[in-house]
Amino acid sequence: MWVWKREYPLSNKAAAFNAKLAPKFRGPLEVRRIVSPVIVDLRDKSGKWSRHIHVQDLKPAPAAPAPDVNEEDNDTETDTGENDIEDDGSTETETDNDENTEPGDNDNNNNETNSEDDDGAED
Repeated sequence: MWVWKREYPLSNKAAAFNAKLAPKFRGPLEVRRIVSPVIVDLRDKSGKWSRHIHVQDLKPAPAAPAPDVNEEDNDTETDTGENDIEDDGSTETETDNDENTEPGDNDNNNNETNSEDDDGAED
């Protein structure tokens, strides 16, 4: 299993090193031995060991690195065509629905609500 180890760098003005701008994690490192449920020993790809690291300072490394892709290639790969609208005439639009309804239908609904309001006011 591969993980990333949190680093705790300190700034050094004489060396012109700013810890705020330094990378927060180092790795990927391989988990070589589990000492306890919360302590592990790690080894990097060059063979250097990091011993007795707490699991709180680790995060899992991704299974495979993401390939570098140009923006043009990325657009063509992610385009599923779901947003493409094809006009085959089988779907109705809102204006078609308005034409199919009778002009009095909407007025009747409005009159019913108005008449109910008027009836409630007379009581």
